[in-house]
Amino acid sequence: MGNTEDSLHPGKRLIDRVVETVCTCFVGPQTDEGVQLQIIKVCIILLLILSVTTQYIHCMTCRGVCD
Repeated sequence: MGNTEDSLHPGKRLIDRVVETVCTCFVGPQTDEGVQLQIIKVCIILLLILSVTTQYIHCMTCRGVCD
């Protein structure tokens, strides 16, 4: 997902579109607290997915050296 190209916007990464979509829900201090909490949750999930994916790719390039 991290480096996957956005099929609707060539030259742009899919992850960028996901982040932009989520962030457009935040309209300032008046944004409902429930919406703010969901935005934070999505950001945390994205960070976890990207870090696990990056670590997996790194370990695959180590050819089994990494545990």
